[in-house]
Amino acid sequence: MARKNILSCLLVCVVFGYFAIISVSGVFRLLFLKISNETVNGAIYSVNNYSTGRYISYWITCSFTYKDKFNKIDLPVTDIFPFVGSVYKEYPTGDTTFLINYEAGIVFPQNNINMEIRRRLFRFIFNVIVIIFTIKMYSIKDKKEEEEEISNKKCRKCNTVYNGYLNKCPNCGSSLYEETNKNVVTALSQNTPKNTYNGETWTCKNCEEKNPINSTFCKGCGGYK
Repeated sequence: MARKNILSCLLVCVVFGYFAIISVSGVFRLLFLKISNETVNGAIYSVNNYSTGRYISYWITCSFTYKDKFNKIDLPVTDIFPFVGSVYKEYPTGDTTFLINYEAGIVFPQNNINMEIRRRLFRFIFNVIVIIFTIKMYSIKDKKEEEEEISNKKCRKCNTVYNGYLNKCPNCGSSLYEETNKNVVTALSQNTPKNTYNGETWTCKNCEEKNPINSTFCKGCGGYK
């Protein structure tokens, strides 16, 4: 893969990979909370957004009392899609029950935990799909660029088909950038004219000029023997 393609692909993978790791980490934390938890009574005060307008992440301000200690915290929650804002309706203010694992430092409203797990899992799958799609697209792009580089060329001066890596025609030495790209299969299947030899002379394939057998260049067009 070309260097510019590698850097672009790597940047996309790092960004979406970061969000994928955060999402799947949240899924496992909430699953662990469902397995090992206590229930406490508390309240949700508000749903907050610390940016102007809708954003991909929201926070709920809530409080609960655990072992005679009052706690007031902000919990990150996930909306079904960015910028939708349905989360405001799904976390109504007022009294609610929380699942808590104090030692692991995890707490979440009991009625919303399954929904939050599904949404974080959806975010994880979405980010993974983006990464796979990006890698595939850059691979296709890189393959096309390689095919363009190695495609055969046909010299406009002597009609010789030669490898696309070369900068000049191996037959007549033309270094003019007037070559046309040819499909590899088509180019190889073409019958390229060749010089013909007859006794003490050879006939140039380009201009059909007869030249002495010991002559390296054609006296008619200057092409190679």
